[in-house]
Amino acid sequence: MNNSIFLILLAIASYSQALDWFLLTQQNYAAIQSGLSQLNAAAALMHRSMVEQQNLALAAVDGLTVHMNRSLADLKHRYPATNVTTDRLDGTEFYAGFVRSTTDQFRQSVTNNVMVPAQVIVRDILDAMNDLFSERNRNCAERYASNLVQPSISVGRLKDCLITNIPFFRGLTSATQLLLNYAKAAVDSTMAQVQLCSPDSSNCLAKFCHDLPDQLNNIINSVGNLYGTPSMFSQSAVARNQECVALITTDIQETIQEIRTNVTNCAASFKPCGIFGIFQCSVTDT
Repeated sequence: MNNSIFLILLAIASYSQALDWFLLTQQNYAAIQSGLSQLNAAAALMHRSMVEQQNLALAAVDGLTVHMNRSLADLKHRYPATNVTTDRLDGTEFYAGFVRSTTDQFRQSVTNNVMVPAQVIVRDILDAMNDLFSERNRNCAERYASNLVQPSISVGRLKDCLITNIPFFRGLTSATQLLLNYAKAAVDSTMAQVQLCSPDSSNCLAKFCHDLPDQLNNIINSVGNLYGTPSMFSQSAVARNQECVALITTDIQETIQEIRTNVTNCAASFKPCGIFGIFQCSVTDT
C-alpha cells in the first residue's frame, strides 16, 4: 500500500515537472518568435524604403533624358531650319545600372551583416534553454527561465540596425536628384545660347547646332560624378550595420552567459537526497 502511494506521488511530481517544462518552453519560444517578428517587420520597412528611394533616383536619371529630348523638340519647333541630330548624344543608362547594382549589393550586405548574426543569437538562446531545462538543472528552471524572455536578449533588438539604414537611401536619392536638377538647369542654359545668334546669322546658328551635341554630352557625362555617391553612403552604412550588430550581439551574449552561470551555480547547490536518492535537495535544506 505504501509503495502504491509513493508511486502515485512520484507520478504527480513528474507530471508537474513536465507541465512546467511545457509552459516555460512555450514562453521562451514565443519570446523568440516575437523578436523575429520585430526583426522581419523592420527588414520589410527597410526594403520598402529601399525600393521607393531607388525608383525616385532612377526617375531622376530618366528625367534628365526626358528634359533634354523636350528641349531639343522645342528647339526644332522654334527653328525649323536647324539640323540637330541626337545620335551623338550619350545615354544615362550607365548610372541607372549603377544605382540598381549598389542597391543589390547593399541588400546582400544587410543579409550577411544583420540577418545571419540574428540566427546566431537565436541559437545562443536555444542553447541556453537546452542547458537550463536539462535534467541536472531542472530544479533551477523555474527560478531562471523568465530571464530568457527578457527584452534585453531579444533578437528583435537588431531591428534598430535595419531602421538606421533608411536615411542612407533617402540621402542617396536626394544627392542624385540635386545633381540631376542641376543638369537640367545646365541643359536650359545651353539651349538658351541659341539666342546669342542674330535671327539672320545662319553661320552662328549652324555652329550652335554643330556644337550642341558636344555641349549636351558634357552635361550627361557630369552625371558620372555621381559614381562615388552611392559608395559614399553605402560604405558608411555597411560599417555602421556591422558595429550595431556587434554591440548588440556582445550585450546579448554577455547576458545569456550570466544566466547560464547562475544556473550552474544554482544546480551546484543541490544534492541527491530522499528515498533511493531520486530527489534533489538544496544543500541549505535540513
